[in-house]
Order: sequence, then C-alpha cells, then structure tokens
Amino acid sequence: MKYFPIGIFSLLMFLSCKKSHDHQYSKWYVNNDSFFSNNINVFEGKATHEIVGDDYTNRFWLIFNLNHYPVSDSFLINCDQQNPKWVCLTITYNGIGYVSPKNAFLFATSVSGNPLYKLPATWFYNEKNASDSVLVKGFFNKP
Repeated sequence: MKYFPIGIFSLLMFLSCKKSHDHQYSKWYVNNDSFFSNNINVFEGKATHEIVGDDYTNRFWLIFNLNHYPVSDSFLINCDQQNPKWVCLTITYNGIGYVSPKNAFLFATSVSGNPLYKLPATWFYNEKNASDSVLVKGFFNKP
C-alpha cells in the first residue's frame, strides 16, 4: 500500500507528457517513390534562407531570397536570379539533379508557427538531358 501513491504519481506524470513536435518531417514524392525525412539542414543568412535535405542521393534544396522563412504567399520556382518573389527548388533523385521549368509555384503556409511549403504535382527536368524528367510533389518543413 505504501507504493500506491508513487504509482499514482507516476501514472499522472506519464499522462501529462505531450509529444514533442520539434522535428517536423518533410515528405515528397518523385514519380512513384516516396521520401520522408526530418534529417534537414537549415541555413539562415542575411539575404537568403535555405532548407536542405541531408541525403545526397535523394533530397530537396529550397532557397528563399529573403531574410526570413515566409509563412504565407506563393513563390515562382525559378533559380535564375535572387528575386524575393521567387524560390529556388531543386530535386536530387537517384543522384541526378532536376530543376523546374519556371512555370510552377511553391505555396508557403505555417503549422503551429513552423513554416510549411507545399508543392503540387510539378514536372522537373534534368538540365543535362532534356528528355529526362520526373514528377514531384510534397510538403517541405523547416525543422
């Protein structure tokens, strides 16, 4: 009976714990393959903010030409210049880099204060081989 209060206290402590959502996952699809990761690098500069997947074989690379991570608006996917209304998004799939044809948009929003970027199904092409393209969609989170 003397252990009963300790058991009740332990149960109350366990029930009061909340899961931590500090590590937001990014999930994206390339053709029929899906990728799910929170192993993401973040670079915050004075003129650009970047979110980069850590896997060199299959990853994404987002570069905003802003001094912050946006949480609203849409951004033209274009890596040609540092325009604040554009975002540079590249995809590496099976070790090959792909870029967007400059007519697609990435949509910024936030969930619980964390930036979230949505990419609808968009064709990306291999700059070195114009006949090589991949269909990409997904959600990219700042961890």
